[in-house]
Amino acid sequence: MQTKLMSLLMLVLLGGCSTAYDTSHPYEGNWRIGQVEEVGSATAAFPITGFDCRRDAAGVPNSGNVRYAYVRFEFSGGTKYMNSIPKQRHVIVTIPDDLNAQEGEWVYVNIRDCSQPMARLKPAR
Repeated sequence: MQTKLMSLLMLVLLGGCSTAYDTSHPYEGNWRIGQVEEVGSATAAFPITGFDCRRDAAGVPNSGNVRYAYVRFEFSGGTKYMNSIPKQRHVIVTIPDDLNAQEGEWVYVNIRDCSQPMARLKPAR
């Protein structure tokens, strides 16, 4: 009886630490959960970052109308990201036209592919 009770307790504790895995934005595909810190245009003076999608848009017609987000993302591991200083975990990504991103909002960002638009983090059900 005591063994079953301990097993049940461990199962509950482990289950509480896990999160649902989003297959549409997989970690292995370079997707990370991040929080929008700033929103601006292609000429916005965002802080320095290791990955800046504005570089890919240079010379593209109407690129001046594109909105960008400066996003702090979760990064596991103790290594540097894209030649950044160790604690710097930010990217500048394009905001899709159909997404009204706000500072403080939680989103998915692809930290290696600018062709992948930022996506709103779906609330837990």
